[in-house]
Amino acid sequence: MRRLDTPGLFGKVAIVMFVLAQCADGILTYKGVSTWGVDVEANLLVVWVMSLAGIGPGFAIVKIAAIIFGVIIYGHGFCNVLATLTVVYLVFAILPWIYLFLTLKN
Repeated sequence: MRRLDTPGLFGKVAIVMFVLAQCADGILTYKGVSTWGVDVEANLLVVWVMSLAGIGPGFAIVKIAAIIFGVIIYGHGFCNVLATLTVVYLVFAILPWIYLFLTLKN
């Protein structure tokens, strides 16, 4: 696969934000699943991995894999894709968890 361009400042910001989004989602998901059970997790692939490896190890596997794929995307110069994925994580993973934590009682 041909490298598009050496990532500049935009690419560096995109990879840092992507990794931070993965970490935030990991912390929020771990807290949510620990509090309300695995049924609260909407991603069936994540639920499956957690059922095989346990909540902590399973989710660590998923997040490490996501970060590795993000680094691969960054390394190939697809920084716009990486930035888009970061926004998708914010809207469809992080914000819903924040909403649940603010509205549901433990």
